Amino acid sequence: MHIDGKGYRDAKYKSMTVLFNVDKVAREVTIGELKGRRLAVHKRQRQSTNDLVARTSVYDSASGALMVPPRSTVVFVENSQ
Repeated sequence: MHIDGKGYRDAKYKSMTVLFNVDKVAREVTIGELKGRRLAVHKRQRQSTNDLVARTSVYDSASGALMVPPRSTVVFVENSQ
């Protein structure tokens, strides 16, 4: 799921991308439209002491590929700056 923050007056992020992985193994998804963007795992997930798995998520700007750990939901955000 991808949400564009454009047009939302109080949006904190330029965009948000949410990925769900219900499989028992990590999955990589390449989304060409995300190529070259500056995405990062949402700070709540990066700082969480309860969900250490989400921290292992990876985004490759050169290809637009996102790696999502097994049985997890990860929120990637693109800052407005």
